[in-house]
Amino acid sequence: MENIDDLFKRVEEALETGSYVEALSLAEQAIIASVEQNLPDKCVNALGHKLIVYKHLFQQREDLLYNELMYGDIQTGMAICKQYNLFGQPLAVMLTRLGDYYVHKEQYMESVPHYEAAFMEISEASKGKFGELAEYLSHLGLARVMAGQEQGLKDVEQALALANQDMELRAFHKLIITSGILFRLAAIYGKRGDVVTFNQYFEKAMKEAEELKSEYSMPMRIIQGERLKTKLGIV
Repeated sequence: MENIDDLFKRVEEALETGSYVEALSLAEQAIIASVEQNLPDKCVNALGHKLIVYKHLFQQREDLLYNELMYGDIQTGMAICKQYNLFGQPLAVMLTRLGDYYVHKEQYMESVPHYEAAFMEISEASKGKFGELAEYLSHLGLARVMAGQEQGLKDVEQALALANQDMELRAFHKLIITSGILFRLAAIYGKRGDVVTFNQYFEKAMKEAEELKSEYSMPMRIIQGERLKTKLGIV
């Protein structure tokens, strides 16, 4: 039977090339393998990878059916966490995706408590992994901004500082995390109509996205950046 972590890596690679059917199939294989090996924490993370596929599809097509598919698997993941007393990273993944579910419905106030709970879980489990903390904090910060909470901008700025502080992150993972945070900062200023600051963060993010494409054959960040600019109506 294939190693579950190898399946996770293959899901991520399929996502980066937009091969969603393949990514879903691989995530399902990981779910079955984790159950057969009696690894409930891996099962939750496999569900988390499946949820990422649905999230990408929603972001690309804005079809709320994908959001409802997310919700069903989120509830499954949460139930497994409760049944097997799973905390820390597995629970944080499910709580973050629950936050995403409400963001997709533009129910930002509803999303914030779930992102907050996810950040608390990962803070307990991360043990100094600043890059991991940064990823969760940036999602929380953006949700807070969208919910009208000014504190959110400082959260996202702090997230960027944390990611840059993590010397243990591999170059690839650092680019994934920091480019995502830079795009979130760009989104905040774009929504405020501050085109100058938007462009500053956007250009930094796109530079890292270009590096991901040229060095690692992963064009998804560029596509996400182009979508962001189109959605905000910024030329």
